[in-house]
Amino acid sequence: MSEHKDLGKILKEAREEKDLSLKDVSKETKISISILESFENGEFRKLPSYIHAQGFLKLYAKFLGLSYEELKDIFDREYKGVLYEGDKAKEALNEAIESVSKTSRKRRYLSISLVVMLILVSLIYVTLYLKIQHVPSKNVNKTTYTENATLDMNNENITISENNTENTDNYSVLTTLDLAKQLKESERTDNAELKSVTLEFSDTCWVHINIDGKHEMDFIAEAGISKIIEFLDFFEIDIGNASAIKIKYKDQTFTGLGGWRQPIKKLTFRLDNNGKLIFTKK
Repeated sequence: MSEHKDLGKILKEAREEKDLSLKDVSKETKISISILESFENGEFRKLPSYIHAQGFLKLYAKFLGLSYEELKDIFDREYKGVLYEGDKAKEALNEAIESVSKTSRKRRYLSISLVVMLILVSLIYVTLYLKIQHVPSKNVNKTTYTENATLDMNNENITISENNTENTDNYSVLTTLDLAKQLKESERTDNAELKSVTLEFSDTCWVHINIDGKHEMDFIAEAGISKIIEFLDFFEIDIGNASAIKIKYKDQTFTGLGGWRQPIKKLTFRLDNNGKLIFTKK
C-alpha cells in the first residue's frame, strides 16, 4: 500500500473493488454513512473526535480487508493539525490506559487495584484539564458528543454522553458506546492466549470437533497421524473409535476414553483454575 496515497482514496477504491455502496457498508458495519463519507472525502473535522475516528477506521479497515496499522499511519499524518486540545487530552488518557493494559498482560500477577487507581487519576486529570480549558461541546452529523466523553477501550466503565443519533432507513447505526464495547471485545479476543492440544491416532476413526462454540471441523483420522488444535476456552469432541485416540496437553495425556470401536460424543475439554486440562461427558 502506497504511503503517499490519500486515505480516502484507498478506502474508496477498496470499497468500489468489492462493488459496495456506502449504504451497503453502513448496513454491514453499522457505521453511519456520514462517517464513512468523512473518511473517504478527507473531511476529518466532521468526525466526532480523534479517538472515535480511530475506532471507526479500525472497523472499516477490517471490513474491507485492509491493514489497520498501515491506514492508521496515513490517517495520523493527514489528521495532524486537526486535533483539538480536548482530543489531545483524551488521546493521552487512552495511551496511558493502553500502556497499563500491556504491562498488566506481561505481568499477569500485577494487582488490579493499581490499574484502577491509575485510570482514576487519569480521569481526574482529564476532567480538570477540560474545565480549565473551557472546551466547548462539538456537534457533528446530528449527534451531540460532549467534550467530557471518554472512549476507554480497556476500562469496563465506558462513559459516553449522547443526546441524539441520526436515523437510517431500516437498520441501526453503531453508536460510540457500541463501538467501544465492540473494540474492547475484539481486543480481548486478539490478546487472549490460545492453548494447543495434540491428538494422536492409533487406528482409523471419524472425528468432529467444536472449538469455543465458533469453529467446527470434521475429518477421518488414519492410524499413525497426529493433529494439533488450538482453543481459547474449550473444545468439544465426538470420536467414532474412542480407544484409538490419545489427547496430549503439556504434561497431561488422556487415553482409554472408551472401548474398541466404541463411538463417544460430547466430550468437553477445558482448563480448571489450576491450569489443568479436564473433561466432562454430556
